[in-house]
Amino acid sequence: MNEDLDGVATWSTRNALVLNPSKSKFMVLGTKRQIDRIVAADPRVAVMGNTVNRVDEAKNLGVMLDSRLRFESHVQNLFKICFYRLKVLYKVRSFLSEKARITLVESLILSKLNYADLVYGPRLSVGSQQRIQRIQNACCRFCFNIPPRSHVTPYLNSASMLNMESRRRLHLATMMFDLVKFKNPEYLYAKLKFSVSQRVIMVNIFITKTYFLILKFGHQYNLISEC
Repeated sequence: MNEDLDGVATWSTRNALVLNPSKSKFMVLGTKRQIDRIVAADPRVAVMGNTVNRVDEAKNLGVMLDSRLRFESHVQNLFKICFYRLKVLYKVRSFLSEKARITLVESLILSKLNYADLVYGPRLSVGSQQRIQRIQNACCRFCFNIPPRSHVTPYLNSASMLNMESRRRLHLATMMFDLVKFKNPEYLYAKLKFSVSQRVIMVNIFITKTYFLILKFGHQYNLISEC
C-alpha cells in the first residue's frame, strides 16, 4: 500500500498537484473487532517516507466520517447547528407568515439534514434517527404554533410534508431510479450487479460488501484504497 501511495505522490508532482504528507491522515473502517485487529498490528502508513497518522474521525465534503460509519458526531453537529438556527428564527417569528416560516425552515434548517442523507441515512442508529426527527418536530412547532404536548404528525400531513425517515427513503428511491433507468451516474451504475429471475418480479440488485481504508490528504487530495 505504501508503494501505491508513493505512486500517487509521484503522479501528483508530475501533474502540478500539491500533496502534503504532514497534513495527511488515514482511517480504518470496519467493525470494532476488525478495527482492533488492524490497530493491534500497528501498520505503518507512509507517503514518500513521511509517516501518516491514524485518526478515528475526519470531515469530507461537510460530512463527519467515523471509523465505524455510524455518523454519531455528524448527527450531533447537525443537532447543534439546526437548533441554533431555529433559535434565531424564533426572534422574528411574529413577523412571518406561515408560508414564510415553512420556506425559511426548509431552506435554512431541513436542507442541512437533506444534505448527504444518502450517505449517512442507512447507517443511523435508532437514537440518531430520533434526534434528527426531533429537529423536524421543533421546526414544525415553529411553523404552525403547535402546543407543547400536541403531536406534530397531523400538521405534517396537512402540509404534505414527509417525516425525516420518509424523506431519506424518497431520496434513496429517487437516486436508485435514476441509477437503474438512466445509468446516472455511470461510476455508481458500474458497481451494480443484477440478477434475472424467471418469475415476474422486480429486478434484484446485489450490493457487494467491501471494506475500505480511507486516507485523507489534507484539503487537496482524497484517496480511497480498497483493501
